[in-house]
Amino acid sequence: MTMHLIKLSVGSTSVVSMRESIARRCHEDAELGPIVEHHTRNMPKQRDAILDGGSIYWIVKGHIIARSAILDLRQDVNPETGRKFCRICMSPDLVAVVPTKRRGFQGWRYFKDGDQPADLNDLGVEEADIPIEMASELRDLGLI
Repeated sequence: MTMHLIKLSVGSTSVVSMRESIARRCHEDAELGPIVEHHTRNMPKQRDAILDGGSIYWIVKGHIIARSAILDLRQDVNPETGRKFCRICMSPDLVAVVPTKRRGFQGWRYFKDGDQPADLNDLGVEEADIPIEMASELRDLGLI
C-alpha cells in the first residue's frame, strides 16, 4: 500500500509562492533528473511504501494545498557534525490539491493512500491562486 508524507511548508503563503521557492531550489540529479530536496532528521520507516508512488503533501496556513511526488529517500551524513539525515528527493512539479483543513505540527507525519485530498485538475478545476481560506470554504460547500 502506498504511503504519503504530510509536512508544514514554512515560509509559503500560496501555491504560487511554493512554486517560486521550488524554482530557486531545483537542481539536476545524475540519476533522477531535475529534483528539489528537503532534508529531515529521520529516514521514514515506511520507505518502501512511500517510494511506491507516494507524495509529500504540504500544509500552508492551516490547509493542505499542494503535493510533490517523492522520487527517492536517501540517507546521508552531515560532514560537519557526523549526524545522519534523510534527503527527500521530490519532483519539481507541484500539484495543487483541494484545500483541506489540517493543523500544523513539527516534523512530518504519514498519510495513508486514500486519505489525501484530490488533485484540483482531476476534478476539472483550473488552478487559481485564490485565497486558501476561500478555497477551503468552497470545498466545505461542495463546490470544488
